[in-house]
Amino acid sequence: MNLQTGLSADWTSAQWRIALGLVWANRAALFNTKSDERIFTVTMDRLLHALDEARTTSTRTSFGRAIRRLIARYPTFSRALVKAVTLADLEELSFAPAQQVEQDRGDSRGRKHEVLDAKGPKAQIEPAPSKVHRFITLPVWYITDRKPTGNANPSTLYGTRASGTVRMGRADVTIPEVHRKGTLERPKRILWTIELREEPARHFTLATVTEMDADHWLAELRSAVVGGRGDETSRDILLFVHGYNTTWKQSVLRAAQLARDVDFFGQTIAYSWSSKGRPLAYPKDSEAVADTRRLLAQSLSVVLRSAGARRVHIVAHSMGNRAVIGALRSLAARPLPKSSAELRELVFAAPDVGTGEFVSFVDDYFNGLHSAFNRRSGNQARLTLYACENDYALRLSRDFQEMSRAGDSAQKLVVVPPLETIDVSRAIVSADSHGYVVTNRDVLTDLFGALRQRSPRDRPNLESREAEAGSYWAMRR
Repeated sequence: MNLQTGLSADWTSAQWRIALGLVWANRAALFNTKSDERIFTVTMDRLLHALDEARTTSTRTSFGRAIRRLIARYPTFSRALVKAVTLADLEELSFAPAQQVEQDRGDSRGRKHEVLDAKGPKAQIEPAPSKVHRFITLPVWYITDRKPTGNANPSTLYGTRASGTVRMGRADVTIPEVHRKGTLERPKRILWTIELREEPARHFTLATVTEMDADHWLAELRSAVVGGRGDETSRDILLFVHGYNTTWKQSVLRAAQLARDVDFFGQTIAYSWSSKGRPLAYPKDSEAVADTRRLLAQSLSVVLRSAGARRVHIVAHSMGNRAVIGALRSLAARPLPKSSAELRELVFAAPDVGTGEFVSFVDDYFNGLHSAFNRRSGNQARLTLYACENDYALRLSRDFQEMSRAGDSAQKLVVVPPLETIDVSRAIVSADSHGYVVTNRDVLTDLFGALRQRSPRDRPNLESREAEAGSYWAMRR
């Protein structure tokens, strides 16, 4: 392609953003010197600024002239852009233009997509055939204290403010057949403006959300639980409580991914508390998780009493552990009826909880608190702690709170038998490893065994270690 003649003002803004985004994404392989990189950065800033101004035919023409001047001046950028333009021309439908008429929600074969600009229809583009067109749909039952936004889009149905009460419903999550354990396949963002289009055959998507009143929700959940596949675990419920910096959509998708990756056969519930979904909102999230403990206790009581399950398992991550511990303490004050479901597996993953508070809860649980639960069987729930010395997020929390965190084993590993402590440090390579319970395959494999009530000694990737307070388990790399 001759850039001086092949790049015309007929290209839409979306097309240009695709091309520039591809250049940016492959920048590491483009430049041999720091000087080239600096030129590239300056060039990209100029182009994006000019692109923002290219709203009319005349400004698009001016943008085209600016592109040509830059091409003539910077050969490295020119060569990179040639490749990117070619890719953008071939792969345009892999991206989501801001004004795309229709989103593909399944098998895209044979469909045409109409791309619009400010003047109306620009082109009819036939998508290239995809190698994969299949996905499954997993129902995730949800409970949330988030206030509705008034937006009908399932992804933004609930916001970041607490409502003071809970809402319930069912979210249908699509999971691609090509899903890899430990990965939440989502569209990638290039620069800050271009995002790959969401496709069920390639990504986790929040297809539909149906809000229900409490009675309807409980009836539907009970029907799903009782009408399961008939095997031993089909009448189990998995309750996932997310951590800090998590949006409504992320909380539901992560619950679905977790259930999928541990091959959970029962029903999955996501408890989505009103996290702000921003890294710098840690203090606000701390307040929100404290406020939600009462609502979580009420919700858990309903599930244990009336959902028709045989066993309920809880997986709490990070700051979500504070809500779970507070809810269990509150719930224990009023013992459940003997007909209630068993509270079987309590998994505390990377708990952002003060070490003293966590140890106090564990001691209280095994010294009588457990008697409020499992009154029919007389069993105790098994408590499992996943901790890591390479958890950078918990180190920051430790500095912020000025006290050690239960999930941070860098200073001292929490060992309080019969709590099952599992140190995953050797299995975690990345320093930014806070989400390992849903991203690390070894941890997910171990969690698979835990949710099937297998003893740690019978799970293949664990080895016993001794500490002053007793024995614990270390995960092999």
